[in-house]
Amino acid sequence: MEQKRFISKISRIAQGYTMKALRGLDMNLSELHALRSITWLPGQSQTELSERLSVDKAAIARTITRLEKKGYIRRQEDEKDRRINRLYPLEKASQVKEESISVENDFYDWLFEVLEPAERQKFLETLDLLTERAKEERRAGFIHALGQAETKE
Repeated sequence: MEQKRFISKISRIAQGYTMKALRGLDMNLSELHALRSITWLPGQSQTELSERLSVDKAAIARTITRLEKKGYIRRQEDEKDRRINRLYPLEKASQVKEESISVENDFYDWLFEVLEPAERQKFLETLDLLTERAKEERRAGFIHALGQAETKE
C-alpha cells in the first residue's frame, strides 16, 4: 500500500466538509486558513502570514483586505516600522475559528469511527510522530527532505 498522498487526500476532503458546513459564513478556504492563523498568532505581519501559509504576498494582501472588509480582522501599523502591518483578529474571527475547529473535529470523529480503539490509538501515535518529524524538518529549512529528493533525480 502506497503512503503517498493519503494524508493530503483526507485533509482536502476534511476541508471540503468544513467549507460545506460553514457555507453560511461567506468565506473561502484561503480566507479561513488566513483567519485561523491570525487568531492563533495575533500580531503577525502580512509577510509572516504569507510565509507561514506558503502563499505569495499579493494573494495574502487580497485575502487580508477581504477579511478586513468582512469585519474579521484589523490591520495595525507596527510601532517601530510603519511599513509593516500587524494583523489582529476581531471577536467575529475567534467565533469562526472555534466553529471551524468544532466542525473539523466532528468530521474526524466520524472518520475514525471505523477504527477499533486500539487501532485508533496506534494510528494517532503514528500521526503524532510524523507531525513532529515534519515540523522539525520545516524548522530546519527542509534540508533533509530536499537532499533526499535531489539524490532520487
